[in-house]
Amino acid sequence: MPKPRHLLQQRVHIKTAPDCARLARCALPTIRAIDGLDVEVGGQDLLLLGEDELTLAEGVARLRRVFPDTLEVGEPTVVYQRDPLREPIMRVTVTTSPSREDEIRACLRARAAQFVASARGRDELRIHALAPLSRLLGCQQQWRRTARSGETLRLEFSHFQTVDAGRAPPLGPWRERSA
Repeated sequence: MPKPRHLLQQRVHIKTAPDCARLARCALPTIRAIDGLDVEVGGQDLLLLGEDELTLAEGVARLRRVFPDTLEVGEPTVVYQRDPLREPIMRVTVTTSPSREDEIRACLRARAAQFVASARGRDELRIHALAPLSRLLGCQQQWRRTARSGETLRLEFSHFQTVDAGRAPPLGPWRERSA
């Protein structure tokens, strides 16, 4: 299955109407230049569509430079596919020190990760797992705050998985995309 272009979305509202003209003139060209980020405009609202949270965060940061006091920014949400309802599953690769193995595995287990493999070297441990994107929201920002030198976290789209009939999507706005 080819990788979908947008796995996450984030709604941004511009509080004052005069800023909409500035949006078209100044902000849109700036944020449209971000690789992996698309923008849908509707009145005073923008919908940022991106591959990952870091891409969305860069778009929001650039918008805040143009509109420092007039933005209301929603939380990133997952873009689901429908018929049947399917959620994106991500390949998670963590490179860390072997001394942090228990801590990293506990963090991934708390995010519903299924461990696929691990490779241990003398000074390096690489953990491979699969996890639903909805459970990984916030993971990249948390990693950036807590990672030690030389540690890496990589999230890549793996596949879509059908959501169990008894399990609804996370609360909050979400977008449906056709398969």
